[in-house]
Amino acid sequence: MDNLKELMKKDYHKYTKRERKNGIRAAAEILGYDKYLVIAMEEMAELSEVITSNALTKVDYIHTAEEIADVMIAAEIIQCICDIPTKELKKPSRIKKHVLITSVRNLSKAQQNISKYIRWHKNGYNKAVEALNLINSTIPGLVSLFKIKKKDISKIMDIKAERLRQRMED
Repeated sequence: MDNLKELMKKDYHKYTKRERKNGIRAAAEILGYDKYLVIAMEEMAELSEVITSNALTKVDYIHTAEEIADVMIAAEIIQCICDIPTKELKKPSRIKKHVLITSVRNLSKAQQNISKYIRWHKNGYNKAVEALNLINSTIPGLVSLFKIKKKDISKIMDIKAERLRQRMED
């Protein structure tokens, strides 16, 4: 995490959604689609852990922003691998009541839905759409609750896209 703090101070290539999508597809081809979806589920679990940790102790801004960015990337992974058009997804909404509990519950439900997608593949398409909608409804509330700057999340996503690009070259 200290490494990320240092990287946040540097300028990085600003990746477009299309560039990230191409990186995701390339990595999924190498790792395997199911494995990449499991990685997405792990990112949701890590964010759930950070949410509960923040509720119990002082908020760790960088770690929280990093995990939110990871889940946003996980959403891109799910959308890309499951070939879900953006028009099928609901617009993100802010969570107003019980943000912490609702967020953890939504992330857990999203993990379950991705697990079902992996087991059922094409028959689980609706589960993948539901998972993305749960993620989309969760992130804005967390960003607001923990006062995370959207530009910081965007920069972390770019840093992670650059790391992925470098791994693909190696």
